[in-house]
Amino acid sequence: MSNLDLNFRPDDYFHNKESKELTIVSISFSEPMDLEENIEIEINVKKKGGKFVYSVSDNLDSRNEYKFSLKKNSQKTLTYHEVINMIHKEIKNPDGKSNIIFEEWDYQYYESENIYIQVNSTFYPYLREYFDELIEKYRTERELEIKENFKYDKIINNHINSSNIDEIISCLKQKRFGSFGIQSLNREVFDYVKNFYLEEGKLPLGEHKIGTNLVYFKNK
Repeated sequence: MSNLDLNFRPDDYFHNKESKELTIVSISFSEPMDLEENIEIEINVKKKGGKFVYSVSDNLDSRNEYKFSLKKNSQKTLTYHEVINMIHKEIKNPDGKSNIIFEEWDYQYYESENIYIQVNSTFYPYLREYFDELIEKYRTERELEIKENFKYDKIINNHINSSNIDEIISCLKQKRFGSFGIQSLNREVFDYVKNFYLEEGKLPLGEHKIGTNLVYFKNK
């Protein structure tokens, strides 16, 4: 949105003086494989010691400590620019990674039939349109990149499928690591094998430490 005033900020969040805490932005993702409802992330604010203190809540209650996180405070209400920056850089997904919008798009591209990511706010009414356009631009760029790299995907995925990856995933499920952890593992292994293949001109064989996991690749 070229006409969006990134310096705009609401004069206050708490026009209703009785409100103790409220939601300023909500982010919806389509569900991962083992949930029956969308993931709903809410950016909340409360006043404490003359400051606005921000946090996130989500509906991943069954995941124990495996949740989204945010630590931020400000003297004034946030501008559009600050809210956008917070969504991109300061909110951490359950794997501790930022950039949750694009991380989620990449995940849904491979794991879901339909990609659904939506950002809404009553305090920042143009935020949805901004992210809709941003996501569409990202989709165009990523699909070109994916198409370019697709020639390697079959070779890499077949090689990964011949490893002990299913055993590792089974162990993670037993530890209630969650679908986000499995998503992170799949991506780490894929990126490792692909980078190895492109740099070395061959596929990795034998035992390799990828993240915190030992992955064993068989020689077909």
